[in-house]
Amino acid sequence: MEAEEMKKSSEAEHRLRAEDFVKTERVVHELEKRLNREILKSRPYFDLKDQLNADLQSVKTEIENLQSSIGGAKKTYSEALKRLEAISEEIHERRNACVRTPGVGAEHHSSSSFSSFASSGGRGDE
Repeated sequence: MEAEEMKKSSEAEHRLRAEDFVKTERVVHELEKRLNREILKSRPYFDLKDQLNADLQSVKTEIENLQSSIGGAKKTYSEALKRLEAISEEIHERRNACVRTPGVGAEHHSSSSFSSFASSGGRGDE
């Protein structure tokens, strides 16, 4: 018994919804007839809008790809700077680790030649 009642209830609801659909469909057709000219006039606008939205989406995708690529380039650049810094530090360590010998020329003064120069009064005659 309960199944019969559910069936009748469903059929009634279906009939009401079908009637609403038919009424709404008639209204749509009536509006299409009445507003056909306006619809045709506005079509280029909506076609252009669709095209511009597609173009915008393409540009957004390209921007995202470029931003990703910039991120990768920044990471590579940062790693290169770190490697250069390590090389620079290594060079400084090598320089500091080596015992520097006295220079040549004007920088090279042996204690005996300087003392003989000073004792001669700076005349250079020994």
